[in-house]
Amino acid sequence: MQKGFAPILVVLLIALGIGGYLIYTNYSNNQAKTPVQNTVDETTNWKVYTNTKAGFEIRYPERYTEPYTLKGTQGGGRKVTSEEDDLGIIWGDTSTGVFNIELYPFDGSVEELQQEGRTGSTLGGTETEVVVKELTVGSQKAIWTRVTSDVSTDELHKIYFTGNQHGFIFSTTKVRSDDIPMRILSDAEISQILSTFKFTNLNISNIDSKSCNQTIIQDSNKLKLACEKFLLTIPNNWKYELIEDGSLIIRSSDYTQSNDVYNKATKGAYLRFFTPDPAGQLYTGKNRENLTIDGNRALMIPAGEDAMSFESVQILLKESELYVIEVKYQGDVAKTLAYQVINSLKFNK
Repeated sequence: MQKGFAPILVVLLIALGIGGYLIYTNYSNNQAKTPVQNTVDETTNWKVYTNTKAGFEIRYPERYTEPYTLKGTQGGGRKVTSEEDDLGIIWGDTSTGVFNIELYPFDGSVEELQQEGRTGSTLGGTETEVVVKELTVGSQKAIWTRVTSDVSTDELHKIYFTGNQHGFIFSTTKVRSDDIPMRILSDAEISQILSTFKFTNLNISNIDSKSCNQTIIQDSNKLKLACEKFLLTIPNNWKYELIEDGSLIIRSSDYTQSNDVYNKATKGAYLRFFTPDPAGQLYTGKNRENLTIDGNRALMIPAGEDAMSFESVQILLKESELYVIEVKYQGDVAKTLAYQVINSLKFNK
């Protein structure tokens, strides 16, 4: 019995080995033949609207015709131009789905924009606006809301965001109460359209060309100021101006200060870049913190030192030019942002 069983066992083992090999080979061949799925961004073939005055562009599906406006500085009922920055832009009709963007000059935060709530699309009656979520549009914080009314069953969705010293309100109707057939944009379609929005380079004229070259370069959610002596990067919604004595003042959009003689920051951050002193010397007092900015020796002098009501940063260049920056802020977040701006300084060699 044992002698007859051994050959049979050998044959079975060989058969199993051959069968396993054939199964593995067939599986490997099928895996090799499976095509690799390439992800294609369909928005690359979409149409593009560019606005050179407000400094942005947005793509929209090919089923849409060119955008138009019902209001604006040049009148309504016409195609929009690329050189307007205070108008409402409309895309589409009942067959394509309708969305619009209202834009206008605005220096505040996105929260302030939502509170202001200026828009041409209203449902009437007493409206209730509920925040759906926060998101990012054009690398900027945005707020998505849902608007309902006590006199209508319509539902309006709005997305607020800011950038390039402008406020933007994207809106579209999600629920309609009338009998007019209309294509409704899904949340995914809205998100896809908004994902194409981006800020572009923008020339600003409120910087004296003698001190700055009037160029602000969009970089994510920040702007780069290119001045005669240096470059620096600031948050996109911060304000800036050159005053009569030649100082460059930069402040956060939420900056406020006390009304007393000290003018201390009560909210946000404030920086004042004084004109350089060609023969200045670094502060020699004990209460100071050593810094290095763009490879140059620098100091931070805290508020209270020498009776100052604000912090001061001094930067001594190799040419012996001394730059002094007045620094005011309220809170750790504002302080971090202020020093991020200071540390972004790149002096022209």
